[in-house]
Amino acid sequence: MQKLGSKALVKRMNRAAVLNAVRERGQIGRAEIADLTHISRASVTYIVAELLEEGWLIEQEKGQTTPSGGRPPILLQFNPDSVYAVVVMLGSERTAVSLGNADAAALYTHSVPARPEAGAAETVEIVSALIERALKESRVDRERVRGVVIGVPGLVDSLNSVVHYSARLPGLRNVDLGAQVQARVKLPVAVENETRLIGWGEQKFGHGQGRSPLVCVNITLGIGSCVILEDRMLFGSSYSAGQFGHMTVDADGSLCECGNRGCWETLASNAALLERARRAGAPWSENPSVEGILEASARGDARARALLRETATHIGVGIANIINIVNPEVIVLHGKVFGAGEELLRGVRHVVADRALKLPALNAQIVISDLGERAGLAGGVSLVVRRTLEAPLVRRENDLYL
Repeated sequence: MQKLGSKALVKRMNRAAVLNAVRERGQIGRAEIADLTHISRASVTYIVAELLEEGWLIEQEKGQTTPSGGRPPILLQFNPDSVYAVVVMLGSERTAVSLGNADAAALYTHSVPARPEAGAAETVEIVSALIERALKESRVDRERVRGVVIGVPGLVDSLNSVVHYSARLPGLRNVDLGAQVQARVKLPVAVENETRLIGWGEQKFGHGQGRSPLVCVNITLGIGSCVILEDRMLFGSSYSAGQFGHMTVDADGSLCECGNRGCWETLASNAALLERARRAGAPWSENPSVEGILEASARGDARARALLRETATHIGVGIANIINIVNPEVIVLHGKVFGAGEELLRGVRHVVADRALKLPALNAQIVISDLGERAGLAGGVSLVVRRTLEAPLVRRENDLYL
């Protein structure tokens, strides 16, 4: 490890400072970089020349003439193709892999049927094969793939990339998934809770930009959620903060997979919606799907529309509790059920207006994500870029997390 104050370490930190300044500003001149970073102009010029040669930066059109009438500066921009990331989302229905650049532009996507019953060894094999396939078929220079992020539904130790528990993937319990996959693919690997990945995507590329606190709610067969406060994820002491899907909303309610009764997800998740659909007695209810319910509702089917109204009520009750607890500026909703669009959202907002404290409810914007399935890729790329550009003093070698 390099000693504090060594020339090599100072140089690496200065490079990181220049890269971050350019990325944060979008387009910026060399003199402004020097002013922002407090690095001498001569050093900035030298560092920029290196970064241009290595492909981290690109030069854009000239800026405006200076107030003193001097030559307009040549503006610099971060090269989005200098950083690529592979993101694998482990789901209970599909396992998806994507490869994208720093702007979260997908160059490659592929998915396979999920193997929720798979144990650790099989999961490592599946994930590693998908990563290698993405690297091969995308034809991206492997040296520019700065990291891999794996999204998992469940309790994930983000620091050590360990999956402690997943109700949807019961074969993964106390598995050091990150280390095992990293040993196979020879790239830095981080493992993260899937909804926290979505939250990072919203914070960087979606409705969460410049908003705080940001809450993301991801409704699948269960309910995932996360809180980002001032550009920092709220992890909690055991990486389980923001598990609103398991807050009790009915003390005598149905048994949840977590062992508790009356959790929010026993009423508001897709699994709960599908169970109510099976009892509806409609022609489409024998083997229901969220997509089928949405299609029936769009055709005007009264029972499908009633199911979605009930679901909106249950979602709204949970959102009202979140607003009272967190006082968020924005809540971003993810999941197939929100394909119902504005009608479902109106139902959620109506319940929130009735049940949440008035002032925080008025200040909280409730929106459906525009990123959709791209959110996981956006979050993974955001994490890899963030860790790649951090000053080396605060980042462990070959590690995507602090």
